Amino acid sequence: MSTVEGTSYSSVEDIRNSGNATTKTNKNELTTDDFLSLLVTELQYQDPTEPMENSQMMSQMTEYTSLQQSDQLTKTIENLNTSISSLINYQQFSQAGQLIGKEVTVEQTNSESEEVETITGKIEKVDLSDGNINVVIDGESYSVANIQEILS
Repeated sequence: MSTVEGTSYSSVEDIRNSGNATTKTNKNELTTDDFLSLLVTELQYQDPTEPMENSQMMSQMTEYTSLQQSDQLTKTIENLNTSISSLINYQQFSQAGQLIGKEVTVEQTNSESEEVETITGKIEKVDLSDGNINVVIDGESYSVANIQEILS
């Protein structure tokens, strides 16, 4: 049994369920640092006449290892997600670049009249602004998603 800030806990699981363990990202999740801190605190304040059983310690160490692996997997997935997004953006930008000099038809909604306008012209350049791929026709920028037709 451990006492932390006047509250008694018999295991790390009790601390987790109490809602007192918080992290910077989510109040219901423990980070690896939180877990280790709680385990050390539990060991420091355990009753010497009733020490933690080996099975409890092994269970908590297994939980710690699982938490550590879960954190590592989450970071790996986030990195993979970022890499895939970058690759997709590069591929789309590269494909749009192949349209330079081609005549296309673009549809654009007029913000004042709410009518759809059709613009036909040659793509002068492709740019990337605010994460969006745009084509420039006659000095005006249009989203590549608005291209309706590639004529030549």
